[in-house]
Amino acid sequence: RRRIDVDIPLREIQAVKVEVRDGLSPVRRLALRVQGRRDLPLTRVGEPLPLAEIELTGARLARFLGVPLEGL
Repeated sequence: RRRIDVDIPLREIQAVKVEVRDGLSPVRRLALRVQGRRDLPLTRVGEPLPLAEIELTGARLARFLGVPLEGL
């Protein structure tokens, strides 16, 4: 594991995005939607977290940042 530092001004964060797909390769991902950039993933790859945990974490982060929660 390596630590990666990313500086993003708060005014450029547009939303917290929750992506949930089930099937052969399930995806449960939490990401930041940033103006003019690709979505910035916040969860680890390969470890699908429980849906309730992703929703709660996404809602708390969106409330803290003052942005909408997308994808639910």
